Amino acid sequence: MFVGREKELKQIRELLKRDCCFIIVYGVRRVGKSTLISEALKSSSDKTVIIEAKSENLRSNLNRFIGACHKAGIFPKAVRPESFEDAFDYINSLEGSYNIVIDEYPRLKYNTNPSTENVDEIFQEIIDQHSKNIRLIISGSHVTMMKELIQHSNPLFGRHDLKVELKPLTYKECVAFYPNYTPYERVTMYSVFGGSPFTNSQIDPSLTPLENIINKAVSPNSPIASYPHEILLDIISKKNVEWILSLIGNGKTSYTDIETKLGKKDNGGLAPQLKRLEQMGIISKVKPINATIKEKKTRYEISDNFLRFYYTYLYEGNTEDLSDEEQYFKDNIASSFVTFVSHRFEQICRTYFRIQKSKGLLEGVTGVGYWYYDDPANKKNGEFDIALKREDGMDLYEAKFYKGPVSKKMINDESMQVDSIPGVRICNRGFISLNGFEPDCEGIPNLITGEDLYRD
Repeated sequence: MFVGREKELKQIRELLKRDCCFIIVYGVRRVGKSTLISEALKSSSDKTVIIEAKSENLRSNLNRFIGACHKAGIFPKAVRPESFEDAFDYINSLEGSYNIVIDEYPRLKYNTNPSTENVDEIFQEIIDQHSKNIRLIISGSHVTMMKELIQHSNPLFGRHDLKVELKPLTYKECVAFYPNYTPYERVTMYSVFGGSPFTNSQIDPSLTPLENIINKAVSPNSPIASYPHEILLDIISKKNVEWILSLIGNGKTSYTDIETKLGKKDNGGLAPQLKRLEQMGIISKVKPINATIKEKKTRYEISDNFLRFYYTYLYEGNTEDLSDEEQYFKDNIASSFVTFVSHRFEQICRTYFRIQKSKGLLEGVTGVGYWYYDDPANKKNGEFDIALKREDGMDLYEAKFYKGPVSKKMINDESMQVDSIPGVRICNRGFISLNGFEPDCEGIPNLITGEDLYRD
C-alpha cells in the first residue's frame, strides 16, 4: 500500500516528463525510498533499469548494471562496456529516453580507491557528458554520505534537478494503515510503530492494537524484530551506540546525563557518536522554545518511534528466549506504557501545529515547541507540552491523553495554574484532548480533539 508522499511523488513525476534529469533520494532504511521511486516510475512507459549497488568493487557493480541493461533489452548480449562512462555513452547513442535507478549509491564507493576510482567524479562526467536521454535517479540509506553529494566540495554539487530527503510518515499519514481504530488506539499504534512504511505494513488491522503490539512489535519472530539492526547497519561500534540509545529511551536526555551513565572511561568518544546519530536522523536535539543560546537546555531524544519502543522495553530484554510475548508485555511494559504513549501524543500535537504553520494557517506564529518555566519564588519548575511562539509572547496548549473527554472544570483548573506562572506573556491558551470535551466546554476557544489532528 502506497501512503502519503504526494508532494515528492508529484515532483519526481514532473521531472520524468523531461528527456533527462538527475534526482537524488535519501533517507534512513525502511523509510520508503524504493517504494516512492517505483510508484513514480509507473507514470513512465520508457525502459527502466533498477539496480541495488553492493559493497563490492566498482567492476562487480558495473557487471550487475550491464546485466540489468541486458535484461531490460537496452544492451544486446554482445555489448559489454568497460566502464560506467562507456555504458551511459552507449545508452546516449540510442533513440528514446531511459530511466536509470541506482539504489544504495554509497556502496559504489565502499571498495574503491578514491585516488584511482572516484565514483562521484565518474558520475559527474556521466551527468555532464553522457545523459542527454537519461533520467538518472540515485538513492541511499547512508544519510551522511548522501548529504555529501550536495555539498559545495563534491563533484556532483549543483547538478541535481531534485533532492528528496525522505522523512518518516506523519501521524496523519499513518492513520491509513489502521483507519478503523479509535483516536486513542491510533495514537497508541503510532507511538509504537512510528512513521516507517515498513513497520506499519506489518500491522494487521483485523487485530486489536494490543494484539498487534504483542505479535508484531514484541515478538522476536516478527519481521519487525530486525528493524533496529537494519537502521544501525552503517554504524561500526553498534554496542556502544545501542547502549546510548537505551539510556535515552523514552525521554529527553542531556549530554551530561548520558556521559555520567556511560562512564567517561567507557564512552568511546560520546560527542562524535551523538553527532553521527544526529546526522543519520536516528536522534535529534531538542530544547525549550524559550531557551536562550547561553542556557544549557539541549536534550537528545530518539527520532523513530519504534526505535524508541525497542530501546525502552526490548533491548537486552532477553527477548531472544522469549516464549510468552503476552506475559512479557504484562511484566515489562504494561506498567509504564500509558506514560510512554502520552509522550508521543505530545509530539503528535506539536507536529500538528508545525503542519498548520507550514500551510500558512498560524498567522504570527514564528515557532512551535515546548516551553520550560522556572519559578524560584515558589520553588517550582516544569514544562508545557506545546508552545507556539509569537513576537509578543506565547500560545500555550496542554495535551490531554485521557480515555475520556475533558471537562470545563479541568480546563479552568489548568488555566489558573498557567496564569500563576511568572515570566511570560500568554497570548492564547488552548487544550488538545484525545477523546474530546464534555458538553459544558462548548464556547471555550482553542479546543482541539483527537479527530481534528488528522483532518485536512
